[in-house]
Amino acid sequence: MLGSHTKFIRGTRSVVKDPILKMDCLLVQTRGTPEKQYVGSDEPLLFRSVKKKEVVKNRYKCTTSVAVRSEAQRFLSGVYNQDEFSGVPLELARELSDGSVDRSYFTTAASNTKIRDDFFVYPKGFNKAPGMTDLLITKKQEANLKDYFDVLLAPDSTSTPNKKPPH
Repeated sequence: MLGSHTKFIRGTRSVVKDPILKMDCLLVQTRGTPEKQYVGSDEPLLFRSVKKKEVVKNRYKCTTSVAVRSEAQRFLSGVYNQDEFSGVPLELARELSDGSVDRSYFTTAASNTKIRDDFFVYPKGFNKAPGMTDLLITKKQEANLKDYFDVLLAPDSTSTPNKKPPH
């Protein structure tokens, strides 16, 4: 779900002690990109910096000492877009050519909290959606799209169904 995604499979891995969280963490770092990635190149013209900053290093940090169940790990991987590593994601950052750091996210505190099992139970009356399109497109929008494609993909004008295109 977070837009900032970097593949760290080939990165340099090391276990470090996080000074703020006081726990062991996996730190994975990669040098910039071969195609010279710049900060500011994908921002609207109004917000672009006058001077482009080259990405020198990408950094990803996650826990090594926090046990995470497979269901929770799958959830975390989906939210943080990092399925290469197990553990709780703590930081995703880019070090820039001017020495500054651009952080997508950064964890400053962690705690161990016991959560009741029923916290993860679906609420009463909950209906599981068959797919993502059912969450993103209403039934009316879906019917309009089907009508539109029926008209659009008709073999010729003589065999077009008697349907009006959506407005």
